Amino acid sequence: DSIKDVRALLETLDEESRQILFLRFAEEKPIEEIAALYGKTTNAMTVAIHRIIKKLRTKHDTTYGT
Repeated sequence: DSIKDVRALLETLDEESRQILFLRFAEEKPIEEIAALYGKTTNAMTVAIHRIIKKLRTKHDTTYGT
């Protein structure tokens, strides 16, 4: 089940990272708005989102293969 796999991967993230991804992709909030919520610059939030996604990719590849 790919949905179960995604949920399992998301559960490995800390709460803040999960919330940031939820705001960005589920609620489709602009990065500027998310950055303001967390007191970060737009640039810093963009980098944070990319790092979270990279972490998920790495965990996925390690767990499920490439």
